[in-house]
Amino acid sequence: MINETTTLRVQEVEHEIMQQIAAICRRHKLTFFAIGGTALGAVRHQGFIPWDDDIDIGMPRKDYEAFLRYAAQELPQAYYIQHFDTEEGSPFYFTKIRKHNTLFVEYYLKDLPIRQGIFVDIFPFDNVPSVAWKRKVHFRYCRTLYQLFLCKSLTTVCSSRFERADNFKGRLRKVIHVLLTPIPKKWLFRRLDRSVQMYNGKDAAEVSHIVRRRLRVKLEDLYPVCELPFGDYKMPVPKNYDAYLRAQFGEYDVLPPEDKRYGHLPYLVEFESQGDYV
Repeated sequence: MINETTTLRVQEVEHEIMQQIAAICRRHKLTFFAIGGTALGAVRHQGFIPWDDDIDIGMPRKDYEAFLRYAAQELPQAYYIQHFDTEEGSPFYFTKIRKHNTLFVEYYLKDLPIRQGIFVDIFPFDNVPSVAWKRKVHFRYCRTLYQLFLCKSLTTVCSSRFERADNFKGRLRKVIHVLLTPIPKKWLFRRLDRSVQMYNGKDAAEVSHIVRRRLRVKLEDLYPVCELPFGDYKMPVPKNYDAYLRAQFGEYDVLPPEDKRYGHLPYLVEFESQGDYV
């Protein structure tokens, strides 16, 4: 587990990255909003959760795609964009903006030959079906495709807390990884990408990063986004952030037990690396 000093330095770099993202969004009038623990930090701590070591933001799909186009041209050279189309080794169905010559390596990615600088995560948000049974089927189908994409990309599970060699999830992922050998990773990604967007352009009361249904939010609770203090700048959050956070975390204003106060539990952190790879 990284210590408090290292966590603060990671947060400083992420703040720096976030400023670059926000500048591009302001310049092109693109919407973004804090999600998950970042939204919780803005509301409960007026900044980072003290033990958190990442920033997560969401963007409506249209703004997300526009951001990727603009960022490819406007992001300063100290930073880089990482998603499937920029680095096929990437196992993520979202985008990371990382900083060159730093390292933040999570345990489950320590043997994966991808660039692993300190990052901010950007998640695309798509329409959720309004009919209950369609919503259930849509989430389940997209989640299944996502798990297959992850199994094709990785043989390890996505948490350092599951690194035990005898873990069932880890063994199962390795088996599925082998079974997926004949299927191109690009085909799985494109199928997933089409599927999560299939209800865009249709009437919807909610949006979500479809493969993580806990991130869903009602449009009436999301727009217009408002801004809350986040350290020494403002962070956009869902308009009705109380309803959003209670739906995701329950009694979010109550601090977790001390043994639950941790972030990614990274394998390696470096602030002046000689490159972007481990």
